[in-house]
Amino acid sequence: MTKVMAVGKYLQPDEEFVISDLETIHVVSEPLRLQILEILKEIPKTVKQVAAELGVNQVKLYYHFKLLEEHGLLRITEERMVSHLIEKVYQTRARSIRIATDLLVSEKSVSESSETLLAYVFDKARAKLKKGLQEGWIGSDPSAPPQNRFTALRGSMRLAPEQATQFFGRLEALSEDFFAMQSSPPSGGDWYDFVVAMYPVRISSPSLPAGEEKA
Repeated sequence: MTKVMAVGKYLQPDEEFVISDLETIHVVSEPLRLQILEILKEIPKTVKQVAAELGVNQVKLYYHFKLLEEHGLLRITEERMVSHLIEKVYQTRARSIRIATDLLVSEKSVSESSETLLAYVFDKARAKLKKGLQEGWIGSDPSAPPQNRFTALRGSMRLAPEQATQFFGRLEALSEDFFAMQSSPPSGGDWYDFVVAMYPVRISSPSLPAGEEKA
């Protein structure tokens, strides 16, 4: 008897997965594996379903799924019999991935891997925004309905330590509010991406013209 289900059992994902070893960074920095993690964030799926969404042969994905599961980035939410074979349903373990700070500054190879992650996050967002604006389902007009617009801004300013701490807290609370809505996903509605970044910068002092000295 064949058991047929549209999707697997949904489990509440962890808020955050912290990568604390070099090997896991190399595993997760591969672009195809990052796509797999993104697809499995919302709805648990089988390797076959993910392969169809990516447009690749499912045989190509088994190795990547195995690595992601072994390193704790994917979890199995269900196992079921399909045509006398065990079929596994997978889900991304956490809503967000963070690299432990000490790893980001320790080795060149880690720096290269983290650059791949950053490129994926921001290049992916840029590509989606470009596509949405070109095809018209994201509105660039400020008068467009709020649910069809995008908000993007960039700025730099000097903050006191307590101000930075307070603002980081507000951003984290906003992120938690966004991802909390995922715990009870609606049957209708549109998909939305959420990208946020705030970080300290070091601004070099302008060099003085030759012959001038600081006062």
